[in-house]
Amino acid sequence: MVTGCGSLEAKMLLLENCNPEPYWKTELTVIILFYGKQFQFSLRIHMNNEAKGITVTGTVHYQGKYLLVRRTRADNEDPLAGFWAFPGGRVQFYENSNGKFACETLTQALARELAEEVGLEFDSAFYVDSYSSLGKRAAAHFCVNALSDKIQLNDELEDFCWISSSDEMAKFSPIIPGLINHMAYIEQTLRVVRNPFIPIEVLDLMPDRYINK
Repeated sequence: MVTGCGSLEAKMLLLENCNPEPYWKTELTVIILFYGKQFQFSLRIHMNNEAKGITVTGTVHYQGKYLLVRRTRADNEDPLAGFWAFPGGRVQFYENSNGKFACETLTQALARELAEEVGLEFDSAFYVDSYSSLGKRAAAHFCVNALSDKIQLNDELEDFCWISSSDEMAKFSPIIPGLINHMAYIEQTLRVVRNPFIPIEVLDLMPDRYINK
């Protein structure tokens, strides 16, 4: 077990080495057009699909527990209605004070989604993966260190459960494909690196090569 990482750069490089290279399939630049404006993101994802937006999700970690949520079965517009999942949602684009279009950072979007969906805040996180979400959106996944385990669900979710390991996930059905792999990688990371979590104010300023693989 690694007991210390020194600089943040050393910590991120160590985390990169934890993720086996065969897990990745392709690397592409995602170009998104929004109100005639072009936004470009470099993502390493599993399937080379044309992305029409960006989704960010998070495995919520709190004192050795991990949060699963169930998407409400009553939402007929949600293709994943009724599935067990990790909380998250779309990165929002907006018009800033200068009249120009911009978008949230990944961790800003995740902080907003977690507050809206489950009523949680987090102070640190580490990057897990980028992938293709339903073949339509580029998606990024983080593991976040929550400040509490007090859950308040919004109407997008109908249930939640705290689990202690990926071994427990097989009993949840239906469950979004890939979640067990994400959990296994997170567990591996936490075994190898004593404290992989990086403060979110630093994570948002990390060089692109660390966040967008």
